[in-house]
Amino acid sequence: MADDYFSDREIGPIPQIHDELPDPAWGGLVALYRRALEEDAFGFVFPEQCPDGGAVAGADGSSLSLTLGAEIPSVELPLTPGANPGAMVAMDLVEFVWRNIAEPTQAGYHSYFSHHHLDFDQAAGRRIWREDVNRILQRNGVALELGPGGRAERVGPSSARLVLDQELPTTGDDVLDDKLAAAVKKYRDPDPAVRRESLEPLWDALERIKTLLDPDKKKGVCALVGRMAASPPEVELLDAEFSALTEIGNSHHIRHYETDKHPIDDTLVDYLFVRAYALLDSAVRAMER
Repeated sequence: MADDYFSDREIGPIPQIHDELPDPAWGGLVALYRRALEEDAFGFVFPEQCPDGGAVAGADGSSLSLTLGAEIPSVELPLTPGANPGAMVAMDLVEFVWRNIAEPTQAGYHSYFSHHHLDFDQAAGRRIWREDVNRILQRNGVALELGPGGRAERVGPSSARLVLDQELPTTGDDVLDDKLAAAVKKYRDPDPAVRRESLEPLWDALERIKTLLDPDKKKGVCALVGRMAASPPEVELLDAEFSALTEIGNSHHIRHYETDKHPIDDTLVDYLFVRAYALLDSAVRAMER
């Protein structure tokens, strides 16, 4: 990373493990927003027209504030460093800005009104905003980031990033592909409650893949493991893993919610997701062979 810090190079980046937004991070986001206001970076969507007409000479801060307050009612305006609204509201703000920001450049000086006319580059403005926001979140260890499409996403542990960074190939089974896509989408959601919901479609996918090679689950798992394993010890290991994950799904609040089933604590979601997804990843790739 070209703009890392000395401490990053010496001991590695700060782990992004916190779901809550610390006050310094909120203060940094407020500073970025204020800078965008001062630079008229919202003039592309909320233009303040030159009195002579046509050209944009700035940003209409009043319309911007009214729209922001309407779309994110929980945010306290004007934004102040001491009024940290928490991660959920802060990331709504981050997404709002991404939708409405653009990099301004001076196109010419209008001497009569003593102002510059402005041109805008929306792609550049969004890129700069995303880079600045993600730097603040990373430096404060917040397990969130702004994705390239302008959506806030959770940064999972390194083990999750390792398995999710390589996109799975399609399986040819639409139901299985949809379940896997739904699980990944929910897991990346910044809301811990939605993230917990990712386990259900993931376990649905686990049950579905057992029957792709044979509708009888036992025979299907045997055939699948036969493709995944290269030796008898590996067959034994994978059989045990399929059985263990099936038992976890049957005995916990993943696919079943009877009173004798056990709830899943938020602290275990990462572990369970990575464990099941890694097995599915291996199984899907084995089916291609």
